[in-house]
Formats: sequence, structure tokens, C-alpha cells
Amino acid sequence: MDQHEEVSRKLLEDSDEDLESEGENDSSKKLNYFSDAQESKRKTKELPIVSAGILSYITTHWATQFMYDTYRRGFSKENLFDTHWTDSSEYNCQRFEGFWQDEISTYGKSKASVARAVFKMVRGKALLATILYSFVTLVAVLGPAVPLKILTDSLSLPEGERPGKLYLIGMAAMLVACQLVIAIIVTSIKPVMMAREGCRVRAGVLSFVFKQIINKPVAGNRSVGEVINLCANDGDRLIDLCRHGVGVTGMVGCICGVVYSMFLLGPWGLLGFTVFFLFFPIQAFVFVSLLNSLRFAQTMMPYSMKAVAEGYHACLRIQKVLLDEKERCVYPDTVAYNHFAEVKGASFSWSIQSQKTEGSTQDKDSKETDKLLSDCKNESSLCDSDEESERKTVILHDITLTVKTGMTLGVCGSVGSGKTSVLQALLGMMELETGVLRLNPSKNIAYVPQQAWILNATAKENVLFGNPYDKTWYDKVITACALLSDFEQLPAGDRTEIGERGINLSGGQKQRISMARAVYSLADVVLLDDPLSAVDAHVGQHMMTHCIKDLLKNKTVVFVTHQLQFLSECDYIIVMKDGRIVEEGTHQTLLDNGNGEYANLRRSFQTSTDDALRKCEEKANGKLTKEEKLEEGEVSLKIYKDYINAAGGPCVFLIVIFLVVLAMTTQAFSNYWLSIWLSAGSGNFFLNKTITRNDTLQVTRVLSESILDNPNIGFYQLIYGTSLLVIILVIIIKSQIYVRVSLKAASNLHNNLFSKVVRAPMRFFDETPSGQILNRFSRDMDIVDTVLPVDSELFLNEICTLLLILGIIGSVFPYFLLCMLPVAVIFVLGSRFSQLAIRSTKRVENITRSPLFSHIAMTIQGLDSIKAYKSESRFFKQFNDLQDCNNMAMFLFHTSIRWTACRLEVLTVSVLIGTCLFVIYVPSDVVSPSLAALALSYALNMTGIFQYTLRFWLETEARFTSVERIQSYVTCVSHLLTYNDYFYNSVFKKGLASEAPPIIEGRQPKSSWPEEGAIQFENVNVRYREGLPLVLKNISLDIKPQEKIGIVGRTGSGKSSLAMALFRMMELDGGSISIDGTDISTIGLESLRSKLSIIPQDPVLFVGTVRYNLDPFNSYTDEEIWSALGKCHMKQTALELEGQLDALVVENGENFSVGERQLLCMARALLRHSKILVLDEATAAIDTETDSLVQETIKEAFSDCTMLTIAHRLNTVANCDRILVLHDGQIVEFDSPANLLVNEMSTFSQMLRLQKSQAEESS
Repeated sequence: MDQHEEVSRKLLEDSDEDLESEGENDSSKKLNYFSDAQESKRKTKELPIVSAGILSYITTHWATQFMYDTYRRGFSKENLFDTHWTDSSEYNCQRFEGFWQDEISTYGKSKASVARAVFKMVRGKALLATILYSFVTLVAVLGPAVPLKILTDSLSLPEGERPGKLYLIGMAAMLVACQLVIAIIVTSIKPVMMAREGCRVRAGVLSFVFKQIINKPVAGNRSVGEVINLCANDGDRLIDLCRHGVGVTGMVGCICGVVYSMFLLGPWGLLGFTVFFLFFPIQAFVFVSLLNSLRFAQTMMPYSMKAVAEGYHACLRIQKVLLDEKERCVYPDTVAYNHFAEVKGASFSWSIQSQKTEGSTQDKDSKETDKLLSDCKNESSLCDSDEESERKTVILHDITLTVKTGMTLGVCGSVGSGKTSVLQALLGMMELETGVLRLNPSKNIAYVPQQAWILNATAKENVLFGNPYDKTWYDKVITACALLSDFEQLPAGDRTEIGERGINLSGGQKQRISMARAVYSLADVVLLDDPLSAVDAHVGQHMMTHCIKDLLKNKTVVFVTHQLQFLSECDYIIVMKDGRIVEEGTHQTLLDNGNGEYANLRRSFQTSTDDALRKCEEKANGKLTKEEKLEEGEVSLKIYKDYINAAGGPCVFLIVIFLVVLAMTTQAFSNYWLSIWLSAGSGNFFLNKTITRNDTLQVTRVLSESILDNPNIGFYQLIYGTSLLVIILVIIIKSQIYVRVSLKAASNLHNNLFSKVVRAPMRFFDETPSGQILNRFSRDMDIVDTVLPVDSELFLNEICTLLLILGIIGSVFPYFLLCMLPVAVIFVLGSRFSQLAIRSTKRVENITRSPLFSHIAMTIQGLDSIKAYKSESRFFKQFNDLQDCNNMAMFLFHTSIRWTACRLEVLTVSVLIGTCLFVIYVPSDVVSPSLAALALSYALNMTGIFQYTLRFWLETEARFTSVERIQSYVTCVSHLLTYNDYFYNSVFKKGLASEAPPIIEGRQPKSSWPEEGAIQFENVNVRYREGLPLVLKNISLDIKPQEKIGIVGRTGSGKSSLAMALFRMMELDGGSISIDGTDISTIGLESLRSKLSIIPQDPVLFVGTVRYNLDPFNSYTDEEIWSALGKCHMKQTALELEGQLDALVVENGENFSVGERQLLCMARALLRHSKILVLDEATAAIDTETDSLVQETIKEAFSDCTMLTIAHRLNTVANCDRILVLHDGQIVEFDSPANLLVNEMSTFSQMLRLQKSQAEESS
């Protein structure tokens, strides 16, 4: 006790020491899970906008050095600026939390609004942006109206009656001034300001959501996919809401335009605006002189309406998550200092989110499929349906228990009896329905879950888990947890990355690392959920003796186990059954009650161990994960070609281009016809006008100035009205086809990506963090789905409009095109200068999402451990650091676009200046006044068109980086490879490598294969991937048909790797495996795997129903399914479920215990009835009594099958014909149990006798 207190004191004294100091001599650069979060600490660059002056701010000059540096040296995430404290996730989380709490206190939970809280965060800047936007809209409409009308009117006057040149130049200067004001406000001040505010809102809201999730109980919590979907898509919707939301105020300018157009054209002007309002995407204006000046408001209105609608719905989804989260079970009562917990008459429940589905008259198959699809859609949309309900399932009933400080409390019981739930209740993770639960808040808790939770970090970092490093204590812990030899075998020792979820470790190794983490933490209370089931008997005894009995001596330990031989070491034992404590007391007291539940369990355990020995005697007669690659250079033409092919091919693309050109042409014709109508004026129509002269009334004929008096007005109106109807028709056709083409492209890209990922080899998942994969399926696909089609359509519209304008101006002033040449050159050079920054910042923004998503997934999967260790603040800080990094890249992306737009907008004003000068100085006999007015109007419009064309091109190319990232996984050698192609052509194209093809034509085995089930391993060598050591070394063995082989060995000895090699999860590094004489490497994977069955070490259940998990293809009747459940002793459990076979299975099967999941997987294998069955620790999480019953079922059901049984419980393999003993990937022994037992020096004999002695000592 004193020694442990001394160590604890020393750790507290050294708490300011950093782990990195200990590893200064380690020259190898490892990929650290925390490196992305820590990167921000190493940056010392301040964001220039923080110290920018007013002139630099309004012109985005502060970003010029950044753009230049990016052009010269490139850009990567190491070049990101520091996050200013006002932009940080932590600060903005506090702001949003304050506003949200005000909402709750003011309106209550039922009426609280996330949208209102978001508005309060940005109301100051939003008000300023609204004022600026309204001002610029009015300037755009009314500002050019007077000088433009004066200029156009002057063109219709004879040369001698025109105003002076200086006066006209003044009017032209007013036009230029209006455009400069618009350029500065529209392209610089408002968008940069609101983009920064949007990033702040996203940071604050998502940080608060994450904080709520990690501080809430696991029960009823959101799934990994839902939270990532929310962060990936809804967070960006908030940014778009801030950036474009104020655009709805452009309606002010539109209303002014309506009034002015009706003043000029009468009701036909209203018709033009009706078309405009009904079809926002069209780039047409009813009359040239007014509507061209409305181009910005008209272009941004669709963005604004879309942003507001999507932002509002994003707020609703976020609000639903915040309101759905239940308060954590906080119990105000505390217990005496010498107690950890007191429970009196308590009942606890889980809350499960479920989805109500309406009945259907469809057949069973269709129902099941629709239900599955509905579940998937509900998950991806964050359960938008109002019919979502919550079900409470009471798991523990009438629990009365006292856990004293320093005691070791043992918990046992059959599978599904509520053992794990007891630990969850003590952690405060379950809802207290009745009774009293008192916890001691001064006690620190460590938790070892039944399925080990591993960080994507080094082995050492997993053990330390953020605690300071103390070498002496660390060495004791890894020795006690039997990890020393495992670390010695790793390429870089304990500094070896062990991959996401510890994917390259055995189950036992992961469990021992999890155990070492708990012991190293020096917590007052240690909760152990069956940690010894995943290790062999020898290692289990070592951990019990040196870890639990020694290092955890005098600690409070709650020890759940199926290994009943260890319970004799506990001070007190409770026995669970059906969620109740049916028996409790000391080991000896419970044994004395010969008819008690505990005594029955002990007898069953002892009998199974004795039977194992008796049957034998009778017969005797290195860096794993990859950092995401940052692409460089331009998006290749192949990416655009791939997208076009996904959309339907070149023909479809040409049709779309034709429709876009046709739409622009019809709009240009309407403008051209309008200019003819306006130039026709009154048609030389004279009016009789009465005047008074010398008190005498006289009637004179006066030429009318109103176009409404034109005698041919009906003809002009008919042509103009018809042109508007044609525009409507063309726009409808174009929009429908464009939407369908875009959806088809997105769907095909998604399908190809999904197909590629599911056929990727196992090493891909070993090397690739889940965040990188989720990033492509979430944000990248969202961009391809929703953003890319809009940006690309706008670009096509703008480029067509630009070409038409240039054509019209060129037809009026041919020499003007020569003046445009230097402007075009400057545009091209400027775009190439800024293109690199825009493209690079977007790529960095894409890759910085991946570690953020990985962190979210890892955190949610390990919530119970994080809460137990009270590490919420550390993981919350890591989330904030990762999000700040991503937000900075996103802000720089928007800034790069706005820096470019501002300069291009100012440059295009030169086009307006040149046109004005031509209009003023070119005689009317050279160019007709109407055509000059048309050219002037288009030149006014062109100041925006030129900028928008290049801007939308740059944005479209930036969006295509998402297609590029998707194609980086898709583009590789086709799956349809021949045998020789696959095995002798190892040169893959750039992209994600594939597994062997599902089916190899000409090498398909018979449908009845394998008929016997004989397996041969010949000199088999296997490694996880190139550069790592062999995990199987020169394995040679011959397994006869229907033979039962038991595979045993220390954890990490290669047992599971043998099964993976049989299923070709890893291709052989040498040697061959044959089944019934067929080399499995010569046939397709589907041909092989469809004939094998496996019950894995980590049971896998999918979201859906019990029926779907057992029979996903609806191949079996209900009677067959119930029969399989009965044989696995899960029938009664299934009958008690709501819906029975149609009962809900949540993500990862979390609403079932690990043991129940293993039994469901076994039922699945029973239904398949394959000729070859692999049991990989299939009953490790099952109690001994149920294990014995299941073994009898296996013996009967698979009597005619070849079975490979991997187990740590030696009684599990007692019935096997032969035993294979592995050590360090090599065969140590392979013989019948009888022969191995005769040799007292054999490894198997020693293991079996050790297990028997442990059972006898505990009895």
C-alpha cells in the first residue's frame, strides 16, 4: 500500500513532465494518434486578419502574402496559421452553450431553438452584413439607373444635341464607382466577415454537441455514423447559412426593379420578373438596362434560399440531438468514506432509440428489405422522422449491494444475466428507475471492458492513456500483465503503432493492454469485465497472481468473470440471474449451500474441466497506419473524364452543354429583341396635343415618346412573350436533365467507391484510419451530391453568358475585342496564381477532416472507458484542436476565393471603362444608338460575369478534389482479373488495391465442393503486410475429412492468423493451402468464402433485426431459424424480445451482451451448415454451463463437418481428434489429445493440468 502511494505521489509531482521527453532518443518518426491535435501547439504563425488594418481588411490585402507564399512554396497543413482565441472551438463552445442555456431557461426544452441560439451568436455581424448587402443591392439597381439612362438617352440624340463629353464621362465615372463599391463589399468585406463567423458557429455548435455526447450516458446515445454525418454535413450547412443567408435581402433590389420595369414596360415587365422569381437559376433579364445591374442579387438568391432552408433543417437536426441526450445519472447522495457504492432496491434500464414503421401488405421478403433500407436512411438523415420513439428496457431488478473500499467483489452468472450491466450501473451509465444508488465521488475509477478498446496510437501510449510516464511503475505493470514478451516481438517494441482498434493484435493482447491501462492509472476503483476470458490459462493465472492479487491489492476491484476458478480469490461474490442478484456471500459460504446457484455453476465448471482431462485420459489409453496523402498539382483531366463517364458518357455531356448554350441563346435573344423594341420607341406615332397660346386653344401633332403608343406593340409583345415562354421550357428541360445527370454521376461514384472498399484487402483496413474512409463517404460524397452540381452548372451558365456578351460587344465594336486581349491575359495569369492556393487549401481542408472523424468514431466506441477514467476533458480538447485545424483550412479556402474575386472584380471594371469610352466617342453613324446601349448594358453586366466565370471555375475545380479523393480509392485494376493477371501482375495503377476477384472464370469449383472437407497446409508463411514480421512460419499440416482440430497456444501465437489465412483475409507470403485437393489461391474469393463458416473472436452484428442478422438473404423459414436459436440456447432470450425475430439490433449489437452476440453468430453458422467451420474463441464470453451445452450442440450439428476450434478453455477442445499447439507462429505440437497427454512434458499436457489445478485450488 505504501509503495503504491509513493508511486502515486511521484506521478503527481511529475505531472508537468511531457511524455515526449522520455522518447527524445527515439529517432524513428512515428505516426502519433495525438499528432494532429498537437500540431496546432507547434505552430507560431498568427492569422494576418487579426492585426489587419481597415483598408487591408476591406480589400483582403492581409491575405496577399499568404497567397504569394502558397504560389511559391505550396501549401500543407503544417503551414496553417494559429487559431485565434476568438475563433477557437473552446471559446465559441462556451458562447453557444450560454445562448443555448438561455433558450432552455427562457422557452423550455419544448420550444428552445438552436436556430435562435445560432442567430444570437452572429446577430451583430449578421446585421452589419445585411445592411451592407441591402445597400449594395440598392446601389446595383438604383446607382447605375440614372447615369445609364442619361448615357443611353444621349445616344439617341443627334450629335449636336448630345450633352458635353465631360458630362457623359462624369456619368460613366458614376457607373464605375458603383461597380467598385459593389466589388469591395460583395467580394471582400461581407463574404470574408461572414465566412469567419460561419466557421465560429460551426466550431461552437459542433464542439458543444461533442461535449454533450461525451458527458452523457452511453444508453440511447447516437451512433458513430449519425454523429459523423452531423459533423460532416450539418456543420457545413451552418457555414453556408452564415455566408449566404443574408442574400435573401436581395429581395429589396428586386422589388425596386419590379417597380422600375413596370414604369418602363407596363405589365409585360412584371411578366419578366415573374419568370425570374419562378426560375432563379436562369441568367436572363427582362430588359438590359435594369436587370443586368441585378445580376449579383439574382445569382445569389438561389444560394441564399437554399442556404437558409438547409441551415434551418441542420439546426433542427442538431436540436434533436441536443434535446434527445439524457442527463447523466448523477446521484447527489454520497456514501461513507470506507465505501465505494451502496445500492438499495434499485432497478436500472437502458434507453434504445427505435424507429416506428408502418405496416405493409408486401410479402415477407419485401418487408424485410424495405425495413432495412428505411433503417439505413433514417440513420444517414439523423432520424428526421417525427415518429422516432424511445424504448426503455429494464435490465437490473431490485439490486441491493454494498461495495466497500479495498474489497474484491466477484460477479458471476450465466450469459445475459446482467453482469456487465452491474458495472455500467456503478459507472453511472444506466438510468435509475427505482431505489437508491450512492457513489463515492472522491474515488477515481478505471474500467476494463469485455471487448478491449484500443487507441490508434503506440502500445505505450495506450497503456499510459495520458498519464505521466514513470519507468519503474510502467515496467511492473507490463510485466504483471504478461506484455513484456509481446512488446519484444513488435518491430519497435512498445513504441510500435498497434493500429486503429488494435487491428493487428490478437484479442488477448488487446485485453492485456486494456488491463495494463487500468492498473497503470493507479485508480482507487478498478472495474474488470471478464478480462481473462481472452487469454490462455497460463497467462490468466499470471495476471491473477501478479496483477489483480498483487498490484491491485488494497484497491477496490469489481471482477466480472466466467473463469470461476478465480472467484476463490475474491472477498465477496454475487451471483446474477435474469438481472437479479440470486445469491451472495463469500466463496466458502456459497459453496456450503450445495443447492445454490453458485454451487451449481461451480459443479458445472468442475465437471467440464474434469471431463476434458478424463476424455483425454480415455483416449490415452512496426508504423501500421498511413497518414493521408496530400495530392499536388492540378486536378487531372482524367478526373473530369471519370465524372463525365459516371454521369453517362460524352454524349450525355454534349447534350447538357447544348441545352446550356440553348438556354443562354434564348435569353440573349429576348434581350436583343427587347433592345429592338426599345429602339423602335413609339413607332413614329404622333399624338394630338392641345395647348393654350394667347388664350387660344390649339391642337398640334406631337411625336409620342412612349413605347406603349407604338402601333406594332402587339407584335413586339408577342415575340417578347413567346421568347419568355421558350426560356421557361428550355430551362425546365435543362434543369431536369442536369439534375438527373448529376444524381447519376454521384450515385455511380458512390457505388464504385463502396464496391471498391468492400473488396479491399484486409491490409487496407489495417493501414487506413476509419476517419479517412468515413470522410469520403460523408463530406466528399455530400459535395459531389449537392455542391458540385450547383457550382458546375453556374460555371457553364457563366461561361456561355460571357461568350455571348463578348460576341455582342464584338459585333458592335469589333476593335473592342483587341482591348480585351490584355485583360484576358491578366485574368488567366491571375487565375493561375490563385488557383494553387484555392486548390491546395481545399485539399488540406479535406484531409484535416479525416483525423477529426477518426477521433469522433474512436471516442464514441470507447465512451464507457473515457467516462470511467474521467478523460472527457482530454478527448474534448483533442476534438477542439482537430476541429480548429480543419476550420482554419476551411477559412483559408474561402479567403483564397474572395481574395481572387475581389481583384478580378476590380480588373473587370476596366472593361466597363473601355466600353463607356467607345460609346461616348464613337459617332452614332458608325454604331446605332440601340446597339451601343445594348453593348453598354452588357459591359455593365460583364464586370460581374468575367469575375463569376473564373470564380466558379476555380470553385468547381476545388470541388472536383472530392471526386479526385473518391477516385483515388476507385481507380485501380479491374476486379475482373484472370488467374494469371492476379498472381503474376503485381503492378497496380494508382488507387486502392483490390482483393482477388470474387469469381475467376474457368476456375470455379463444383457446386458440391468441398465434398469431404480435407485441408492441407504446405509450408505456409503469412505476414500482415510487407515489411512486418511473419505471423505464421512454415506451417505444414494435413487435416482429414470431418476431423475436429483444436488449436491452442498463448495469445499472439498465430491461432487467429491461421483462420484468416484459410479465408484468404491475408494472402500467403509463401506455401499453399488446399481444400479437397484444390489450391484455394486459384479460385475466386466468393467461391471460397461461401463454402466456409466462421464464428469470430469479436462477434459481429449489423444494424437491423435478429432475423436479418441470422438470415440476411431470406433463405430459411422461421422454423429453421427458431431451431438454430434453440440449439444455441438463445431461443428463450429471443422469445422475450419485443418483436422476437423482428426485434431491433442496434449498432454493433450493443443491446445484446457479448456472450449473446457470440451465440447469435453461432446460430448464423448453424443455418449455413458449411462443410468447414472455424470457431475462433466462439464461447470465450459464455459461462461454463452454457459452453458445455453449446459444445454438445456443435458435436451433434457439425458431426459431418471439418472443424477448427480455437480456444483458451481447454475443455472446449477436449472432444477434438487432434490438438495443434502454436507458439510464435510455429507448430510446437500436433497430435491426438491422448498422445499429448501421455507426454507429461508436452505443452498441452502442462496447460491442461494447470487449468485443473486452478479449478481444484478455487474449490
